[in-house]
Amino acid sequence: PSKALINGGGEGKRHLGALALDVHRFRLKSGGELVVERDFHGHINDPVCGPGVPSLVSSSPEARQLRSIVCSSAEVRIFQSILTPNYDVHHANHFHVEVVANVRWFILS
Repeated sequence: PSKALINGGGEGKRHLGALALDVHRFRLKSGGELVVERDFHGHINDPVCGPGVPSLVSSSPEARQLRSIVCSSAEVRIFQSILTPNYDVHHANHFHVEVVANVRWFILS
């Protein structure tokens, strides 16, 4: 898929049609929170999941927990599109998650 389609181009129904969300933080049952901008520790074009994930991620429990959320969601294909701070500067502070009907593609970046 093209960046224009992912970022709201095409039919223009993504966020306005309640098919996409930008998630900035997660509140934990413990009372704490995970903040994507502070805790994700990503870099543009780095892999999000799998063996190529930089070692910096493994040194932070918060980063590992955020990666676990993203990678688990990707594994079961809850969304067709998951964009993280590794995608581009416009996603530095959130995860963009999106449901796209009737497509065969999946993107995780």
